[in-house]
Formats: sequence, C-alpha cells, structure tokens
Amino acid sequence: MRGTNAKQSSLLRRFFPKWKSFDGLSDAAVRRVEDCISNLPRRIFDCLCSEALFQAALFDVASSGQPKKHRYCINHAVWL
Repeated sequence: MRGTNAKQSSLLRRFFPKWKSFDGLSDAAVRRVEDCISNLPRRIFDCLCSEALFQAALFDVASSGQPKKHRYCINHAVWL
C-alpha cells in the first residue's frame, strides 16, 4: 500500500510542486487535474483507467443491482 500512496503523491506533484501554494487554486483547476489522473491507465487494472472501471461498476449496479467482481485487477480480487 505504501508504494501506491507514493505513486499517487508523485502524480499530484507533477501538477502541484511542493513549493506551490494552494491558496489561489480554483475548483476548475483541481477538477482538471483530478480528471487527468483518473484517466491515466494503470498497470494494476490491466492498463485500464480508474474512470473506466468506475463507469463499468456503475453500469453493473444499474443493470443488475449488484456490483460484480471485476476481472481487471491483477493482484487481488476487488469488489467495485
């Protein structure tokens, strides 16, 4: 889990360096960064992005009322 947290921090630091102040940051700017990070392909998800997996899970719940065990997580079974 430590590696995943470090990876997320490094992704954020691409957009927001340690020296940058968050005081003047708009909600729209934060949303653009959030969308960019959510649409990055992840190796753990078999090169799919988290946004695509989230949308697939929403579709599963909407169509059957139950989330399905997703087949894209390589390291362990994840309920979405």
